[in-house]
Amino acid sequence: MLRYSKDHKSFILYSGILYLTIFLSYKIPHDSYSFIQALIKPIRNGNSVFYVSSLVVLALSIVGIIGFVNLKRFEARNKFLVFLLVVIIIIPFMNWSIDMTRSFFFWFQEDKLSAVDLDDSNLSLAGANNKLTLTVHLTFVDYSSSGNSFQYRIYLPESLSKYTGVDVLESDTLYTTSGNRNKTGITETFDLYLKDNNALDQACSSEWSYEDTTYELYNQSETVKIVDHGL
Repeated sequence: MLRYSKDHKSFILYSGILYLTIFLSYKIPHDSYSFIQALIKPIRNGNSVFYVSSLVVLALSIVGIIGFVNLKRFEARNKFLVFLLVVIIIIPFMNWSIDMTRSFFFWFQEDKLSAVDLDDSNLSLAGANNKLTLTVHLTFVDYSSSGNSFQYRIYLPESLSKYTGVDVLESDTLYTTSGNRNKTGITETFDLYLKDNNALDQACSSEWSYEDTTYELYNQSETVKIVDHGL
């Protein structure tokens, strides 16, 4: 029977806390929330949004890092150098290991379109007279080994649909990714026309940016939906 020293048990404990922190901060596949944000939802107060989950992640990070730095095995080492070891090497390696696990999963799944996920998004709205111009900036990351081709649709936030009568926008462009966790950027503009010519101010000042937007990627054989939360 294996017996571990107290220091070894502490090493496993604080390594586990750090790994748990990285995992909780990792984005859920095809969702803009991290695992911890799905458990502890952001709180909105007026025009401010409080991410309570960030406090949990911060607390776990502090406990893990301080515990790791103060391990007995490092007592003869420079504490600052041990801290740098954790922040520069150990934590990035843990994050990389999760990325690679996800990549291996999709490789075994024969590199389907589900390997593509949304890495970043930004929607901006401008208007004049009875027309709104929606500018879409999207960045996709592909965890497959060979890449994918797709088009996409945008299911608009409720407020924009309310003023324009349009629920879905569809891009005519076919996009191709290169796989291997490489990123592909997309920028497009869409014109929307208001149902009421006098509703421009209301549409622009509506709470559409706090509402969910759904992106649907599709090709001839597959469809994948990605939820981008407003909060």
